[in-house]
Amino acid sequence: MLKVFVAVSILAFSTPGAVAQASDRLERCIQARQSENAALHTEDWAGLVGMVQKRLAACPFMNSPKDISSANFLIGFALLQSERSQESIKWFEGAISQYYADPQYHAQLALAYKNVGRAGDAITSHRRSLVLSRMILESKNDNLYTDTDRYVATTILKNAGNF
Repeated sequence: MLKVFVAVSILAFSTPGAVAQASDRLERCIQARQSENAALHTEDWAGLVGMVQKRLAACPFMNSPKDISSANFLIGFALLQSERSQESIKWFEGAISQYYADPQYHAQLALAYKNVGRAGDAITSHRRSLVLSRMILESKNDNLYTDTDRYVATTILKNAGNF
């Protein structure tokens, strides 16, 4: 079971490359889900949550807000994919409190809210994800956003009607 979320400010990764390791594991989870390998899917999501939590708990110092938000997002995403929407909400909210400008954080929080019946909050978060996505795609500064940021923003906007 997940430890109780005490304060976002104490969360950070203890080793360089931890975000990359968690992202690799997340990618395996997504691939397993797409191939409908349920055993690997369940095992890997649980492993991802455990791995990220261990690194966060062991860290006595803080990294950047983006690292902290990425960690919170990964845990929230793993919980959401494991059909634990209520638990995922605090992690997505923690991610957003550290790095507000990521539309994917708001989109996943909207889905978690929707799953637990919080329609008003879901609509608000969904709208925020759309606004942030449009800002990314309309930005004139090519150095401000990565291709990944643009891809995520495009995907969110393409799927807006499916919410």
